Amino acid sequence: WTPPRGPPALELFIQNCRRDINRLDFSTPLSHSNLSPSERTAIDSLRNNPDWVIKPADKGGAVVVGALISIRLSDTFISLDHDPTDEYQAIISSTITDFITSGSLPSQASNLIVPQHRTA
Repeated sequence: WTPPRGPPALELFIQNCRRDINRLDFSTPLSHSNLSPSERTAIDSLRNNPDWVIKPADKGGAVVVGALISIRLSDTFISLDHDPTDEYQAIISSTITDFITSGSLPSQASNLIVPQHRTA
């Protein structure tokens, strides 16, 4: 399916945008970052820590940072006798607070702390 053509001004705008995008050189690295040095340090610290996982969220372009927790017994997962979500959230909350206190994360990062787990 191809959408119907729009007004000539719109078509010209689209054509010019495509032309400009095709002229960009995506093979060269960016010369600047949109992150502050402290934000870059915090991200690198999390990225290089094997105890944490950083993944894109399902929706909204957000990022999820979570503790990497694997409980194995002879390569078999074992059943837990309770839901450890609250414990893990406390660890995550404490870690984010520590990063804020040390200056590795900005104070606005306190918005990352979810007080209780959400259910779908």
